Amino acid sequence: MSTVELNQQERQQLLDVLRDMDATKGTERRRDKRREVVVNLVVRKVKSGNVRKAAEPVSVFPGRVVNVAARGVGLKLAQSLETGDKIVLPLRFREGGGWLVLCQVRTCAKDSDGSFRIGAKFVERLDDPEGIAKIPVDWLL
Repeated sequence: MSTVELNQQERQQLLDVLRDMDATKGTERRRDKRREVVVNLVVRKVKSGNVRKAAEPVSVFPGRVVNVAARGVGLKLAQSLETGDKIVLPLRFREGGGWLVLCQVRTCAKDSDGSFRIGAKFVERLDDPEGIAKIPVDWLL
């Protein structure tokens, strides 16, 4: 799995947004503005739509996070994804540690340059303090 180094500002933005996924917090009722960021990383597609076929390999490809919000993320990819696809974003922090974040694709639109803008909602995250966490089996089912 490739590592991603974030600067302090990017790390803080992602921490602020992804902490909202904490199940112990109350429900957020207002929509937060998107925060523009640029983070290059490797995206793993773990499920197609709502069902993953046994023979379907996990796809790995480069991508870029272009913005984050309280409930989701905007990505720019070279290939399209379908609504309902599940992807994992491996986030590494310069100060150490990181997260694996499971997301579900909500939108996909082709840009004029041939790339695709993906809108995905956060589903779950896994703390990865050592940078060695594996994708949980239940994320693959």
